[in-house]
Amino acid sequence: MKTLNIEIIKAKEFLTLRDVSKLLNCSIRTIYYLIENGKIKAVNLSQRKTLIKRSEIDILFSKPYIEPKPETVHYDFSDCYMLSEVRDKYGISDGGLHQLIKRHNIPKLLKWKCTYVPKQLIDNILNIVT
Repeated sequence: MKTLNIEIIKAKEFLTLRDVSKLLNCSIRTIYYLIENGKIKAVNLSQRKTLIKRSEIDILFSKPYIEPKPETVHYDFSDCYMLSEVRDKYGISDGGLHQLIKRHNIPKLLKWKCTYVPKQLIDNILNIVT
């Protein structure tokens, strides 16, 4: 029964969001995300009717995916705070500081038994310019 439904969907030239989500085995919200980011072109016929051309799905898979490489930034220890300096300067708790570092993906540098974080990133997040 499911294969029959997929075959019917594959035969259509224009697909609804639900059809595309079944075809790609993902949520309708994911389809909206792909449309919003320009990966799939869609047409709104009305407030509640959006159609996607079947060829758009084929185009989506014909493009090679290139994994974006994150920029590697190297920080000098002279441009970094020790964690204890951040706690003292901003009056933040140990747990609060670790949450902040994790939430904002702040890189940690280790030297001996001390952990350092870039001054610029910490100052920007805490909205204090030194």
